[in-house]
Amino acid sequence: MTSLEKRYPASNAGPGPREESDLEAGPSQETSPVLGQRARGEVHRDGSTSFWTDLFEMGKPRLSSLVLFTVLAGILLAWIGTGRGHISDIPPALVFHTLLGVMIAAYGSAALNQLLECESDKKMERTKNRPLPAGRLTRTQVLVYGMLCSVVGIAEVTWFAGWLPGSLTALTVFLYVAVYTPLKRKTSLNTLVGAITGATPPLIGWAAIEGRLSAGAWILFAILYVWQLPHFFAIALFYKEDYGRAGIRMLSNEDGDGRLALGQITIFLLTMLPVSLLPYLHGMAGEFYLLVALTLGLAFLGFGLYLLREKSRGAARRLFFASILYLPILLGVLVLDSFQLKG
Repeated sequence: MTSLEKRYPASNAGPGPREESDLEAGPSQETSPVLGQRARGEVHRDGSTSFWTDLFEMGKPRLSSLVLFTVLAGILLAWIGTGRGHISDIPPALVFHTLLGVMIAAYGSAALNQLLECESDKKMERTKNRPLPAGRLTRTQVLVYGMLCSVVGIAEVTWFAGWLPGSLTALTVFLYVAVYTPLKRKTSLNTLVGAITGATPPLIGWAAIEGRLSAGAWILFAILYVWQLPHFFAIALFYKEDYGRAGIRMLSNEDGDGRLALGQITIFLLTMLPVSLLPYLHGMAGEFYLLVALTLGLAFLGFGLYLLREKSRGAARRLFFASILYLPILLGVLVLDSFQLKG
C-alpha cells in the first residue's frame, strides 16, 4: 500500500458542477464531505420518502442551484457589460423563463445521468441511497421524467430566450448525458469533458441577453472551467475507494501514489489565479474585484498546497470546502464591482 493510500482509507461517508458535486457538486441524497450527513427530503415515519420528493432529489437540487447562480451571473454581467441600462431594467420574464428552463433541463439531465449510472451508484456508499439504486423509483419512471424535463427545459429556453441559449442548453444536456457520463467508465480524462458542461451555464445567460457570445462570456466560461478541476479532483481523492468499487475511472484511482492527481490540482489552482484576473484585464470589473480575486486565488492555492503537503482526506475535504466558497464569492463580487464600474 502506498503512502497516499494509507492516508486515504475507504470512506463510509457519502458528496458539480456544478458535477455534480456530485461532486458532482452536491447531490441531494448523499453524504457531503462538508456537512457529514445525508441531505434527505421529506422522510416518513417508516423511513421512506415520498414519490415527489424522490423525483425532486433526482434533479440534484444543490447542484442545480449552483447552475442557476452561474446562469444569473451571465445574465447580469451581459446586461451591465453591454450598457443596456440599469440592472432593474432587465426584462423579468426573460430572466424568469431562462432560469426556469435551465433548471428544468438540469433536473432532466441529472435524472438521465443517474439512470445510466444506476449500477455504479449501487456500489458506492455515497450514492447507494439515491432513489433509483435504492428502488424507490423505477427505471421507466426516471427515463420518462428525465426525457420530459430535458425536452421541456430546452424548449422553454429556446422559446423565450432565443435559439442560441436554447442550443447551448441542448448541447449541455447532450454532453453531460451522452458524452461525459459514459466516459466516466472509459477514461480518467472524463473530468476534462465534464468541466465543459459545468462551464456552459453562464454562456446561456449571456446569450439570452446579448444574442451572441462576446469575450466576456468566454471569460466566464474559462473561470468556471478551471475552477471545476481542483474542485472535482479533491472529491475524487476523498472518495478514491468508492469510485474504484464502482468502476468509475478517476485520476486518483489510476495514479498509485497520488502524485499526478495532486500535481494536477496544484497546476489548475495556479492557472486559476491569472484566469480569475481576466475580468479586470478585460475591463469588466475594477480594482476592488482585482483585490478580491487575488486574495481568494491565493487562499485557494494555499488549501491546495496544504493538500499537497499533507496528502490526507481531511486536507482534500478542506480544499473542496474552499472551492464551494470561492466561486460564489468571486462571481458575486464580479457582478457587484461590474455594476459599480458600469452600472
